[in-house]
Amino acid sequence: MVNTLAFCLLDAVTLPILVGGKVYNMMQFVMTTKIAVVLGFCTIVVVTLVSAENWGHVFGGFFKFGNVPIVAGEDRNENGQLDEGEDFDRDGHLDTIEPIYRKDAYGNITEWDDIDKDGKWDGENVDNVVLAYYRDGEFPTLFLAQIALLGAFAGYAGGGGLGNSTYSNFRPRQRVGHGQSGGRDPQRRWWPKNHAQPHRQGLRHQQ
Repeated sequence: MVNTLAFCLLDAVTLPILVGGKVYNMMQFVMTTKIAVVLGFCTIVVVTLVSAENWGHVFGGFFKFGNVPIVAGEDRNENGQLDEGEDFDRDGHLDTIEPIYRKDAYGNITEWDDIDKDGKWDGENVDNVVLAYYRDGEFPTLFLAQIALLGAFAGYAGGGGLGNSTYSNFRPRQRVGHGQSGGRDPQRRWWPKNHAQPHRQGLRHQQ
């Protein structure tokens, strides 16, 4: 099923080039449509489904330098109570680091001591490595699985950007960004057909 779907998608992405006439015009149409659909869909989703609180978290992330996923319990001040800001997974319970018994070949936790019987492993948290070092005198234990996931997101985004950059190879056909150093002369059409342009007259005198 997966292989069949993969070959169908491969045929689908080449179909516009095969039947679309001029390659450049079809690529321009496909890329423009993709940008409009993706940005339009994302705009609708974030405006209608994302709360103002989450918007604050997103923009606040630009100023939270050093925050990384770590392995730590939620009782940060060790007072035995669930204080404000300590409920990382928002389940209403004061979670501790649950012992791990088994992981698969990819590092995923497959067997652990589910102390609170919620069906998921507890022990994930977020902290600032700089503040944690000055507070505790040592760096926190990093949650490498989440760091790998963040790296995968960054790689996926970078791959999309590199893919879109190939489209920019066709932009010189539109004479965009050349200025006076290349491309079509923007003043050429304003001169009579039999009238030499000033810079061309200068070249003739030099010769």
